[in-house]
Amino acid sequence: MDPQSRVCPVCWDEDAYDASGAILGVGCNRGHAVCVSCARKLAYVAGPCVCKDKQSCFCTGLVMPCPLCRTQCHLQPRHVLALLRGSWEEAQQSAIRQSPSNARFGTPTHLVTGC
Repeated sequence: MDPQSRVCPVCWDEDAYDASGAILGVGCNRGHAVCVSCARKLAYVAGPCVCKDKQSCFCTGLVMPCPLCRTQCHLQPRHVLALLRGSWEEAQQSAIRQSPSNARFGTPTHLVTGC
């Protein structure tokens, strides 16, 4: 992957993708991504959840507009934890510390939001 195409399209400082092309930040369902620090600045409260099935809903009420395609990306709890902690690694460590000792965690799946 071209190093130029790995950078965040908002700040141009942080990497939004790793060398293999996997999203490091928060991305929309079209594959566009921004770094976690820019996603923190773009996220806002959209209002109450509008899901019809409240049992399987993961709405947090937070939305991030994709700066490239303008789709509204509804952030799930795992995205919000990463935004609060500042990185996916910190979010995973926090989740491990807060979980029961018998819980198992695999590789974090932080590819796209629930757009």
